[in-house]
Amino acid sequence: MTAQSSVLDQARQGDPRAIARLMNQSLEPHGIQVRVELLQDCLTVMAVGTDGPPDRAFLADFVQRGMLGLGAPGVHRVLLQGYEPGAAAPSWQLAIDLQLDQQLDQSADQPADHADRPMPLPRSGSPGAIISSRLVETAHKASDATLSAPRLLGWVLLLGAAVGTTAAARWAIAWLGETNIYEVAYVGHFLRSLEILELLNLLIFAILGMGAGIAAGMLPPPSGRQLTTLLLAVVVPGLFAISPAMRQEAWVLRAADHQRITPAAARVQIDRFLTKQVGQSGLWGFYTYSARYPELPLAPGQMQEIPAIDRQVKATLANLLRWETKAIEQLLEGCTWGVRGFYLLLAVLTTLTHFNQGLRYGWRWFGWR
Repeated sequence: MTAQSSVLDQARQGDPRAIARLMNQSLEPHGIQVRVELLQDCLTVMAVGTDGPPDRAFLADFVQRGMLGLGAPGVHRVLLQGYEPGAAAPSWQLAIDLQLDQQLDQSADQPADHADRPMPLPRSGSPGAIISSRLVETAHKASDATLSAPRLLGWVLLLGAAVGTTAAARWAIAWLGETNIYEVAYVGHFLRSLEILELLNLLIFAILGMGAGIAAGMLPPPSGRQLTTLLLAVVVPGLFAISPAMRQEAWVLRAADHQRITPAAARVQIDRFLTKQVGQSGLWGFYTYSARYPELPLAPGQMQEIPAIDRQVKATLANLLRWETKAIEQLLEGCTWGVRGFYLLLAVLTTLTHFNQGLRYGWRWFGWR
């Protein structure tokens, strides 16, 4: 008995490893790799394409014809899933009832011995009997039917709760930093320059990602994942901007209290100062200025003194290192922007990681898997 015959015999007995081996031999020229698991009478085929998720119609035809040809007695259903390279969740999935397909094949006008003869897995992508479009349409209709108003409302509420909780946490932590931690003598300015509280992104954006993933699991895959991911692409930068917005607002209130003027008057004063220093006002002006100068002046006199003192300190440091003052300024500002970029990247990666985990929970809880 040859090795290929032995693998074929094992596949006919329902061995998932043998089935996967035969499938991979045939699908390799098409840039598709599969992994196979057998749970009770359901065979799960997880296929990954080289350049994207495999073509659903081609792969469904391939698996349907091959499994009917093998006639494995313990396999009655196939759950077919198509993945993008490196994706944790499938881009599409399709259920195939092999018992129903066998009944349809045997009722066709052909000799009984031909219907019973095992057909090996095809080695090429040429379709002999293209999968019935009814199978794909049925899967789509099932998903559309379950996209009910309660599911959509639940998605909105759960996603809103995750975003609202994250926004409140970001605001509270930024307020804590500006009113307490960053005001500590000697070390407060250093901690502010590092924006050290941004490390709590690991916790805050983990909550966001997990909640958004569970919310996405309420909608039919893959539309639930795609829609929620699109919203997160807009929401995450907005949530990240809450911290500098809070810091700017705290600066305005401290300046108003220090000078005993209204917050509106203090805001106008600060905007003029920012425009003079960095050429921008508002939130972006504050974000740019705070990357260059960690100290936030509270009165017109300080607004004149602090930039001059900062430049003097940098000039002294440049003399010690025998560098140009401009190079020192660019280095320090670049470090600040680098730290901010790191925190933003940390927020994005944390959100995506926990989003995929929450999505798996959501699919399981809401009956998609």
